[in-house]
Amino acid sequence: MTGSNPRSKRRQRLGVIVPFRDSADGHGRNRRAQLGTFLPYMRRFLTAAGAEFRIVVVEQTPGAPFNKGALCNAGFLLSAEEYDYFAFHDLDQLPTDPRNTYACPGTVPVHLCSASSQYGYRPAYASMVGGALLMSREQYRRVNGFSNRYWGWGLEDDDMYVRIRRVFGRVARLPRTIGRYRALPHPRVADLDRTAWYRAGRLYLERVIAGAADFRADGLGTLQFAVVEESHRGHDHYVVDLPNAACALAHAGSALPD
Repeated sequence: MTGSNPRSKRRQRLGVIVPFRDSADGHGRNRRAQLGTFLPYMRRFLTAAGAEFRIVVVEQTPGAPFNKGALCNAGFLLSAEEYDYFAFHDLDQLPTDPRNTYACPGTVPVHLCSASSQYGYRPAYASMVGGALLMSREQYRRVNGFSNRYWGWGLEDDDMYVRIRRVFGRVARLPRTIGRYRALPHPRVADLDRTAWYRAGRLYLERVIAGAADFRADGLGTLQFAVVEESHRGHDHYVVDLPNAACALAHAGSALPD
């Protein structure tokens, strides 16, 4: 008699990747307090949803602008073999509808955070994939992860949208009645889209959209990082250094707020 394959009965495991940095001022202020809210809330929510999951926080060392895309890539590389699919999750967005079960996506990635209180429970814009994005391990590899080129605030999610469209043709979205998220309040810094970091990112994104920059040459395969600290109590928490941050700082000419 032929025995059954035990892997075929194994539940699919979810890794929740949370890019993180706390700072005394700027856009990252009070993020550690948000982490204290996010972790127990998500544990309760995902347990009630019946998910088999683990939260992976990837914290960037201080000294350079925040790089969400690079941190998501680092979290994936540190845990890719442990999980079947991943939610790339902003710290300040909490799901509120129990029908949002964070189930493994089908043939295309799924944007979960389709209606955040931050935008009046409406989509911020048509190409939005920020807040919470669900991708299988192979889907993430096929798009080469996030870009590592965006420093400071914004644009890495817009780049990801282009990658998903190029590889899969479309991104799936939860209905707004289900993909409802409550945004945690935090100080917001004005004019983040007027910094040198943002301008450089915007120019690069325009090249990506035009097809002049190949996403296959920027992402998982080009990331440089080093783990400087880690802990695994209740959740996985990695503190990582991004060596190319020094090059980005030198290129910009000055350290600007993130």
